[in-house]
Amino acid sequence: MMKRYFKMTCLIMAVTFLVPGASASVRAKNIETVSVKEYIKLLASAAGLLMDENSLEAAALKAGIIKEREFTDWNGGISKTDAAVLANRTDEYLHGVNYNKTLYQQVVDKKRLRDINKISKNKRPDIIKTYVKGIMIGSGDGKCGQSRFFRGDAMLTMAEAKIIAARIKYPANRKKLSPDGQVIRTVNLPDNYKDYDYILESFPNSFYEAPFGYLRTKYYFKPEEQIDYARPARIKSMMFDSERGIKMGDIMAVQLDNWCSKVEKNLKNRFNVDYRTIDTKWVDELRGTYYIWNVGNGADAYENNKRTKDINRYVKAAKKNKVVIKTARITVEPSSLYESAGCYIRVYVKFKIESALDISKQENIIYGDNVAIKNLTKGRWMEKYFDINIGTRVWGLMGEDYAVTGNDLFDTDWK
Repeated sequence: MMKRYFKMTCLIMAVTFLVPGASASVRAKNIETVSVKEYIKLLASAAGLLMDENSLEAAALKAGIIKEREFTDWNGGISKTDAAVLANRTDEYLHGVNYNKTLYQQVVDKKRLRDINKISKNKRPDIIKTYVKGIMIGSGDGKCGQSRFFRGDAMLTMAEAKIIAARIKYPANRKKLSPDGQVIRTVNLPDNYKDYDYILESFPNSFYEAPFGYLRTKYYFKPEEQIDYARPARIKSMMFDSERGIKMGDIMAVQLDNWCSKVEKNLKNRFNVDYRTIDTKWVDELRGTYYIWNVGNGADAYENNKRTKDINRYVKAAKKNKVVIKTARITVEPSSLYESAGCYIRVYVKFKIESALDISKQENIIYGDNVAIKNLTKGRWMEKYFDINIGTRVWGLMGEDYAVTGNDLFDTDWK
């Protein structure tokens, strides 16, 4: 009896702690779905509409928050999709028809809302606008995920409704987004957060706090920032071509997405290997992500063939070693680009070595000139950060030829 009494007491205390001073029925209601009527009332209040219970519908109609006969059951719940439509209308009533069109397009092009295609086409613009405005941001897609789930079919809760209403009324409360449409984190920041333009919500502090290459380098002179190195927050100010007055930021604005795509393709090949199916297509795809000399002399041809031959060497070793590697996620984060005697971009890789006869020589497991992964283990998922070297071998171009240049694969945990 004492054990049962103790469990019951703990349960009551836990429920009471949710909302101090509130009754059990009220506390339970706070985690339930909000009704259409309750939600519209919250939005109308946020918009500063004067109304009572009897004039709520008329006031909401007049303000354009709802339309005639849009909802038949005012006591029923409201989906997040419909909630977003009403939220955007309310925001437009209160603050005008303004939104960041460039950011809107980034969200669309980069598929920042993974499940947006499950929602009716006519309602997608309102959902994307509420996302872009930081009013409704959906839920994350796990560690180092660059997209989110909106879950439009889910029913809105009272707690969520109050947050939406507050963000509409007070824009300062809204979530901030990066220029490419990712949610920014402003609390519990890494120690070196000033090294970056912003910190992303889905990326842990360990991603940011891993030391940059220039911090590992032993210089025999006093290095100068923006000449010998540059942290991500300052790389845009570096000169890309001082003679022509072109800054790195000008090039990044045009080419950074292409660089990231090339790095991602490179890693998808290197961390997805099956000795039973690896073929010339895999070789060609991987080779295409590395720098290709195209000036046309014999030395260039030699360098190009050297890389191809080395990839083919790896293929033979992987087949002999019966290597099978799979990945769960590869994330190339553009805001991590930094300079350290060459450009580097930080990546997150979650992978597993499913098969290998011998893992003692890591270059025969994962392709690379020098591979150093701490505690490399077979048969379990591993999560690692790497800084991938990208750049050019020819001066005078505008970044369009950038590709993976250095082929080392050093785990940032490696001391």
